[in-house]
Amino acid sequence: MGPNATVTGPGRQRAAGPDRDDADPTAAWSEYLAAARQLDGVRRGAAAAAGEQARSAEAAREELTLVRTGLASQQERLRELGVPAISLVPSRRS
Repeated sequence: MGPNATVTGPGRQRAAGPDRDDADPTAAWSEYLAAARQLDGVRRGAAAAAGEQARSAEAAREELTLVRTGLASQQERLRELGVPAISLVPSRRS
């Protein structure tokens, strides 16, 4: 970054010097509003993505609860039919 530059955002620079119109506050305000709108859009997008992720996680937890209930019921029936408990435990394969 040169000695006559000011940072205006990630990766953006405004040149400072005699050809720059620092006396125009409306230009600075317009830049501020544009940056604020962009930031708000990013924030809303992130919030929407986080909300969707939370809904997906909750749906997965609910489904897992149903699967576990079904497996427990099946395990109980198999035990009543005489299947050894060791046969009903998941095995790990390497």
